[in-house]
Amino acid sequence: MNMMLGISCIPLMLGILLALIGLTIGWNLITLFIFWFLIIPILSLRIPRWLSKNEFHWMDSALGISIFYAVMIFMIYEHYQTDYFKVMMISFFVNIIMIIVKATRRPRIQSNV
Repeated sequence: MNMMLGISCIPLMLGILLALIGLTIGWNLITLFIFWFLIIPILSLRIPRWLSKNEFHWMDSALGISIFYAVMIFMIYEHYQTDYFKVMMISFFVNIIMIIVKATRRPRIQSNV
């Protein structure tokens, strides 16, 4: 149940944030890079953790962010030749690679020396 909640909350929260930024600030080069390369990776890793307090949610993050990008591609597919679309697609691959790296990274062992 927590997994489904985490997966469904990621696209919902990112979509709300996307609409808020688009309607209030607007899109320029700075907000574009901040949103797609900074805010999305941070929130996609943090939202499932906030919901269940478990630290191993990389699968939830990967599925949730994939759903979000699939919806975005479906919504703006006719603009596939724009630079904004290209930045969005590059950020998808960067974010998925980042989630995989985060998932495969071993936890550090703390010693009591």
